[in-house]
Amino acid sequence: MIDAKAFGVELAAIVQRATAPLQQLIEAQAARIADLEKAIAAMPAPQDGAPGRDGADGASVTLGDVLPDLQKQVDEFLAAVPLPQDGKDGAPGRDGVDGAPGADGASVTADDVLPVIGKRVDEYLAALPVPQDGKDGAPGRDGADGAPGADGADGVSLAGAMIDRKGALVVTLSNGTLHELGIVVGKDGDRGADGRDGLGFEDLEFEPDADGRLWAKFSRGGIVKRALIPGILYRGVYKSADGYLKGDAVTYGGGIWIAMQDSPDGRPDGGPGWQLANKRGKDGRDGKDAGSANA
Repeated sequence: MIDAKAFGVELAAIVQRATAPLQQLIEAQAARIADLEKAIAAMPAPQDGAPGRDGADGASVTLGDVLPDLQKQVDEFLAAVPLPQDGKDGAPGRDGVDGAPGADGASVTADDVLPVIGKRVDEYLAALPVPQDGKDGAPGRDGADGAPGADGADGVSLAGAMIDRKGALVVTLSNGTLHELGIVVGKDGDRGADGRDGLGFEDLEFEPDADGRLWAKFSRGGIVKRALIPGILYRGVYKSADGYLKGDAVTYGGGIWIAMQDSPDGRPDGGPGWQLANKRGKDGRDGKDAGSANA
């Protein structure tokens, strides 16, 4: 923060230095006037002369004839006065008697003073130290524990629920109050159109396909439904070109394999969807000739 008192003292010093040359010029002019007054005072007082004799009428001497010569003498006197030199500041003098008012000096405008004042203000502000970040203070001590708060009101829980005749869900709380939560059972829908009669045993017949599988066939009018009867159907030696369905059994690599899904992938000995049902037995040992043994 700027010290207002110190700033005022500094500002007064700036104004005093800026107006010092003008004050010296005023003092020099006052000294010249004082010297001129002394010179005039030293002149002898005019005395009345003896009456002269009447002479012949001559030309009259006017004020205009005398003023040029008087002006020339005053100018020569002022030119002979030495110009004042900048001297050193003397010690403050004692207050004297007020002198005669001096002549008006040249005016000092704000434009003459403001640049000097602005420069001094900038220098003053630049000299102010930059504030530094303060350090954190030590943590304060923990305050005393407050008084225990009052016990809160008991909570409310769900005690029961039911659906009334309107189809609304009504819950009972532990405090005995009932709350209706809205309709949860919808109204009966409109009666649908009569459906067609389903297929029964009178519409059932069994028929094998070309591979010998047995199918259950339900048919009436334009409706036909077929279902494969589960079972094991031996299809002979496995052929990669044939299509197999779930339950088909094939011979492969000396064993019997059963398809566990429709269109199983790969060969039965490693492809997914195949299950080994009967593994090939090991070869027996060579038999002995019975005739050789009796001999």
